[in-house]
Amino acid sequence: SVSYGDDRIGQDVLVVSGTATFSDKNAATGKTVTANNLALTGTDAGNYELASTTATTQADIDKATLTATITAQNKIYDGNNSASVSYGDDRIGQDVLVVSGTATFSDKNAGSNKTVIVNGLTLSGADAGNYVLAATTATDTADISKAQAIVTANSLNTVYNGQNQTASGFSATGLVNGEDSSVLTGVTASV
Repeated sequence: SVSYGDDRIGQDVLVVSGTATFSDKNAATGKTVTANNLALTGTDAGNYELASTTATTQADIDKATLTATITAQNKIYDGNNSASVSYGDDRIGQDVLVVSGTATFSDKNAGSNKTVIVNGLTLSGADAGNYVLAATTATDTADISKAQAIVTANSLNTVYNGQNQTASGFSATGLVNGEDSSVLTGVTASV
């Protein structure tokens, strides 16, 4: 919006109106504002003639504050704390923005309602320069479900000798991230 000034005489009753626009929509300081189609109304308007139907001035467009949100995705235990998230925000209209950051669970272990945090939120895209982030972190919760490991008891072929036979040990498949059977608890195999 603009306020119009003029060089009217004394207390003459005039109203100056027009349509004012910035040179473009982008945030910056000292931007040109042009008022077009200037017109006079009011009791004393008939005593005046506009020197021009346009006028210019300068004004600033401040960056809008953008609040970014995340929705964290559940995952199956994979031995690391990386997380996947989708981003939301309160951008204006169809502005072109990409919100990104680094998402991690609070730890790598399986569990429910685990905190997921995105650090280092940044903006990119054609309209990123028109915004400032309200915060550079965002949080949500998600689950890490247990991975399925398949445990197979070792087999032992032996010849019957009238004595108790023993065989022990097992192998496991489906372990992740270079883990071995030492991470398994409550698993024994013996006959």
